[in-house]
Amino acid sequence: MKLQDQGSVVYAFSSRNKPVAELAPGETVVVETADCFGGQVHSQEQSPETIDRTKINPVSGPFFITGAQPGDALEVEILDINLAGQGFMMVAPGMGRLGKLVKEPQLLVCELSGNSALFAPGVSLPLQPMLGVIGVAPERGEVPSHTPGVHGGNLDTKEVKPGNSIHLPVFCPGALLGMGDVHAAMGDGELGGTGIEASAEVRFRVHLHKQANIPGPRVVSPQGVYLIHSASTLGRAIDAACKDAVDYVMAVAGLPADQAAMLVSACCDLQISQLVNPLVTVRIFVPYLA
Repeated sequence: MKLQDQGSVVYAFSSRNKPVAELAPGETVVVETADCFGGQVHSQEQSPETIDRTKINPVSGPFFITGAQPGDALEVEILDINLAGQGFMMVAPGMGRLGKLVKEPQLLVCELSGNSALFAPGVSLPLQPMLGVIGVAPERGEVPSHTPGVHGGNLDTKEVKPGNSIHLPVFCPGALLGMGDVHAAMGDGELGGTGIEASAEVRFRVHLHKQANIPGPRVVSPQGVYLIHSASTLGRAIDAACKDAVDYVMAVAGLPADQAAMLVSACCDLQISQLVNPLVTVRIFVPYLA
């Protein structure tokens, strides 16, 4: 099944959004995603002032997942991300943590070819495609697509990439899965406010775990599990991630809380996903425990 739906996008996650298609668990789909500015960037000579920054992170979808009910967990297996031939970056005063070092808005358009992005003459970067935005309808109301949360959304977590699966809690019938904001490459923190942004085709497969009752997004990799949390401050996000890690270790290893906390301190890595969205996002990596 292939959906060509860059023209069918939403800018918020909500149970009120009309699904563009229904997917059965186990089904594989290829969906086109627009870049974070919805195709507004055309050349490096373009003035950044021409970009409407109120229309950011268009989300392809949503997709109604057959059988998904509140309390379930939706697993999205990222199979492949096929990037467009061109990507771009933008910096501007006040944009991201690096914005205080920038004097005027600038665009950089770069060629994406093979496994590299041509950043500047003599400077190339390895491509590491990932999904910046992926989520489901929240429990109530709507959440703008530029904001992360327990529903997923703008997590800007570079482990949401081919070879890994992201698990999301389901809050409404059908889950209403959406995705977008592909990055050809992005450093932890997304410090300037963008990665190398690009449109793309994303191939994924959905699975359903009944009544899993997970507390928030999780990325499952061949090496272990990343527990993802977003909050208004870095400290609050870290505290939530640490509690989740201890609870997770208690469940999978059968340890009491104090021993689980020691194990987390011994072998788990706390990492920053992004510091530039309305809420900041961290992840804690828990390796598989033998």
